[in-house]
Amino acid sequence: MFDERRPSGQARLFDLAFDEDGYPLPQNFVLSLACWAAGQILHYPDGIAVLEDGGRIVTTGLPEANPEIPSPNSGYAGFDMLVRRLIQWLVDATAAAREEKAPPTRAWLDALSGRIAALCLLPEGMISATHVAKCVQVKRAEATGDQGASDPQPGDDLLNSFFVGDLNALSHAWTNGNVGKGLAEYIQAVARVDPARVDLREAHGVATAFAALNPAAFPAGSWPSDHPLAFSQQLAVNELWRQLEARPGIFAINGPPGTGKTTLLRDVVAAVVTARAAHLARLGGQAFAGRTKKKLGEFWCNYRPLHADLSGFAIVVASANNGAVENISLELPGIKAVPADAVGRSAHPDVITSAWPATSWAMPPGASWPRAWDRRPTAARS
Repeated sequence: MFDERRPSGQARLFDLAFDEDGYPLPQNFVLSLACWAAGQILHYPDGIAVLEDGGRIVTTGLPEANPEIPSPNSGYAGFDMLVRRLIQWLVDATAAAREEKAPPTRAWLDALSGRIAALCLLPEGMISATHVAKCVQVKRAEATGDQGASDPQPGDDLLNSFFVGDLNALSHAWTNGNVGKGLAEYIQAVARVDPARVDLREAHGVATAFAALNPAAFPAGSWPSDHPLAFSQQLAVNELWRQLEARPGIFAINGPPGTGKTTLLRDVVAAVVTARAAHLARLGGQAFAGRTKKKLGEFWCNYRPLHADLSGFAIVVASANNGAVENISLELPGIKAVPADAVGRSAHPDVITSAWPATSWAMPPGASWPRAWDRRPTAARS
């Protein structure tokens, strides 16, 4: 296998876990999609174009895979078939080794590495003889009669991106025309002619910016703060609201760390919440339909459906970085997110106090958490 140290430019070819007796755990086998793709590109004359058709299928000498062996669903048929057949081969080889009570040796692992490299069409000069071993202590499960019940799970990070499945699902959705306005605009952007850019440092750009900063262009709601948004922040909020208040779409705001993107987003949240409140006020008694019920599991729950006009006000915060999400989801309700004179103005402090396990700005001064918050079942405590 390749060494995983980045400075050398090398990477792992595959991951394979072994149990405490030295036998492989085939279900934990992971093949590097990047290495397989590199082999395809280097081997075939049409280069990267071969991947557009799912890659060429190379499974020489490998058995047919049992239907129960899952597919990686990588989006590349050649890669998926190779992985499934390699797992089947490992299952058969491991069963034979256990029957003979002969755990695989270093020579067996070297031969496996060479065979996988050949099946990935990688040139011999690209493969090193280095194998990286990592030992992980695991707790053996209680015996249940199931042969695989006590197999430990690998503790390493995933070798391949966990976004592949989602990207594959998006590809199918796009092919079937089942995508939203935002995703459609994002994908089609590369095919459109770029609209004229506006340089705010030029005379016409300044005029455009000030037109967008007209008080009439501001959303009805803003986040309580001792300081107004900066020029560029307010411009972004106003333009976002102008373009997307009444229709779906996508709006990108780029800013380095520490430039106030979270502060800007607070005003967007305030604008959405205020618009929803305005809709509620206009609907009045029609905001909720008649009482109905729905069965959830073994129980029937009574509820009143919301008016259709109240849809579209949900706020979802998503990121590849958990810390970035917490900066918003944990900070916004906190008491430090608003000025001191804004604390306690909430008309419904009981809503936030029933769901937020910390001091929030929706709590009136001197209020305390309901004692029922601490009365959790013993089984729920850790």
